[in-house]
Amino acid sequence: MIKRVVIILFGFAALSAGVGLSPVAAEAEEGAPEALLGEAYASGEPASPDFSAILALHRPAAEKGSAFAQFCLGHLYSLGIGVPEDSVEAFKWFRLAAEQGFAEAQLALGAAYYVGEGTEQNYSEAVKWHILAADQGNVKASNMLGYMHYFGEGVEPDVFEAVRRFRLPAEHGDSAARFFLGQAHFTGLGAEQDYAEALRWFLLAAERGDFDAQLQLGKMYYFGQGTEQNYPEALKWLLLAAERGVAEAQKMLGNMYQIGEGVVRNEAESLKWTHMAASQGDAEAQHNLGLALMSHLPQDRGQALDWLRRAAYQGHADAQATLGDFLSVGPAGRRSYAEAFKWYSLAAEQGRPSAQRSLAAMYRNGKGVVRDFAEAARWNRLAAEQGDVYSQVELGKAYSAGIGVERDYAEAIKWFELAAEQGSSAAQLALGRMSAEGKGKVRDFSEAAKWYRLAAAQSEPDAQFELAEAYAKGLGVERNEAEAFKWYREAGARWNVMAEFKVCQMLHEGEGVEQDDAEAGKWCGYAVKNALSYLLDLPRHVIYR
Repeated sequence: MIKRVVIILFGFAALSAGVGLSPVAAEAEEGAPEALLGEAYASGEPASPDFSAILALHRPAAEKGSAFAQFCLGHLYSLGIGVPEDSVEAFKWFRLAAEQGFAEAQLALGAAYYVGEGTEQNYSEAVKWHILAADQGNVKASNMLGYMHYFGEGVEPDVFEAVRRFRLPAEHGDSAARFFLGQAHFTGLGAEQDYAEALRWFLLAAERGDFDAQLQLGKMYYFGQGTEQNYPEALKWLLLAAERGVAEAQKMLGNMYQIGEGVVRNEAESLKWTHMAASQGDAEAQHNLGLALMSHLPQDRGQALDWLRRAAYQGHADAQATLGDFLSVGPAGRRSYAEAFKWYSLAAEQGRPSAQRSLAAMYRNGKGVVRDFAEAARWNRLAAEQGDVYSQVELGKAYSAGIGVERDYAEAIKWFELAAEQGSSAAQLALGRMSAEGKGKVRDFSEAAKWYRLAAAQSEPDAQFELAEAYAKGLGVERNEAEAFKWYREAGARWNVMAEFKVCQMLHEGEGVEQDDAEAGKWCGYAVKNALSYLLDLPRHVIYR
């Protein structure tokens, strides 16, 4: 409403003391209506001026054409002081003063058109009158024009013009304008991207208590943007914003206390700030709080799930994926494959590779959904295309075996190679076997041995077994029984049952190692127990060794 706008733009001081008015009023000659009105204001008590006396001076002066009197009379009508509140009458007097070039009246008239008080709302007229006031150096009019150009109200959106208009109020101490200039230089929208300049404007705004600027300043010190990374300084500004209730600042403080950046690690402080941000509906904070509580005692699991669900219902993909993980592999009493499938689906549709991979596994294994290998391959492909190494391996397996997709060894090799480049021992093992079997390429035992060696170095037991076989048979490498025994033993130590039998055999026969029947017997025992654990589907620790 115009009453509210007038109060914000001018304040009560304009009525009681004439402070901050244009040079027209300030330079009025002695005996002119403006001077008489100034004396009337000065003679009254600031807290309760005699508005009836002021009005008695206003009206005749206004009717004689005093722009200052017309402007003040418009104020009285807009606020309902000494006269009934009347926005139409206020608009009339503001217009008369504005047409004489009185900047404050032009500003008030622009505000009236902007909110539609005393006249129909008209952004174009609002822009026109604000420009006239701003051209006379009116700071508030320039500030308003900045917003109108930014949001495209009455003009085409123009961030460059918005920045130009915000500079005057920013230089006069307006913290919101300073924040806007900081954002412009930070993002490069409307101004040249310059982190140091952004930091300067954010600092000026933050020092005047602008909590958005305090947040941005804290983030810039935290990440070292426009300045050297400085955790204590980041903490200082984030704390000021957090204490003003800024959820993102509270969340960042929670993270800093959780990992001990710029502060001594303090789990209680971390939970306090994270909880404050989560309680304001910050989905990421809700997710973080859920994760933190999940690691606590079992009685916190219910609260953890509650916070994860709050974040998930807001569409937070990581929370949806985390919820899916908990519900698919969590305690038996809380496990629900159907619900896990629902949350994985929502996160996967938002493009989260981990959720796409998990969804593929549920389709592949028929958990929470009817088994569907084609759907499993589809979701693995989506994750694999984003670089998810596990999905690249699974997609390679699908093409190699023709499960869910048409068998295509070349395509299998493509995905295995992508995963192998990321260091996947499973992919390296698969490439080794395809080279040895001549699938999708000419059989090449040397190439196979190369891949086996890479995977074996990562303690992949099946690759260690295949490398041992290569040394035992001289496939792609020079035959070497000692080297074969070494790799059989490495694989056997990792529960590869075939390797355990081989170690037993070589110890018994003294191949590649000194003959030792007692040791051979131990390894044969290991192999039998390991094989039995597979047959009875028992955990190895129950029956093994």
